[in-house]
Order: sequence, then structure tokens, then C-alpha cells
Amino acid sequence: MVKQVIVWRKDLKVRKGKFGSQIAHASEKVFFDRMKNVGSNIYHFKEFEITFTMEMIVWMYSSFTKIVVGCNSEQELFDLKKQADEANIVNAIILDNGNTEFKEKCPVCKGEIKLVGSNKVKQYCPYCDGTGKVNKPTYTCLAIGPDEADKIDKITKNLRLL
Repeated sequence: MVKQVIVWRKDLKVRKGKFGSQIAHASEKVFFDRMKNVGSNIYHFKEFEITFTMEMIVWMYSSFTKIVVGCNSEQELFDLKKQADEANIVNAIILDNGNTEFKEKCPVCKGEIKLVGSNKVKQYCPYCDGTGKVNKPTYTCLAIGPDEADKIDKITKNLRLL
């Protein structure tokens, strides 16, 4: 049986929509990473060199079996990616750019936007545009496969279903 396993970082607190979109990104990225634009017109599929594995093709023409499991940290996510790489299993890790969910204090104003002057005008920080927060790129999930279930299971067997 051919399947794909997507590993989500359980230490991240996100809305359901963000969770779903990141899982979808991971599943798709495995395929998009194996497409190389060899022509000048990116709108014509015939100008792509595609290097899908036989397991990827079988998966596309069968039931799209996907399983979502969880890991506990970014380090664990990278350890799993390393194992997939070493086992020669196609995989894709997702780095969210932080536009919606993942923010951190602005390193310039330290998130301390103050009201200043007699008119109580908000202090302006050009780095964070006065919000006190900036995007924090965050690794969220990893797609492993599609590949033979027994190969993937050697890596993910101890991870719990979400």
C-alpha cells in the first residue's frame, strides 16, 4: 500500500483553518518540489520537467491515503525529515512565513508602542509599522511520502494520530 503521512507540530497553537491549510500545503509541496520549470512560460504544464517516483504516481491514481500524526517540537520535525531523507523517501517541510498566526515582539521597539506628545499620538516604529509585532517564520509540518507504507511506518510508527 502507498500512503502519505503528514506530521504536525503539536506544540503550535493555531486555528483550525491554519492547521488545515498547512497540512494541505505539505501534501502538495511534495509534488511541486519535484517539478522543474524548463521553459520560459510558467503557465504551460508541458514546459515542466517532472520527476515523480512510481509510488507518487500510484498514489495519485489510487485513494490518496493520507494520515496526520503529531510530533512535539521543531527539533523532532527536523529529526523525522532527516530520517525520511536517509531512507530516500520524498518529503516536504513547511515553513509558514508568519503573516497570520505566528508573531513575535518587534526587535526595534520591543513591542512597546506608546502614546506620546500632548495629542497622545501613537509612537511609530517603521520596522513593525507601529503594531509592536513582526512575522515569525515557523516550521509547522512535514509530509513524508507518498511511498510504501512499510517504509514510512519505520519512521512514523511511534507518532500518535491527530
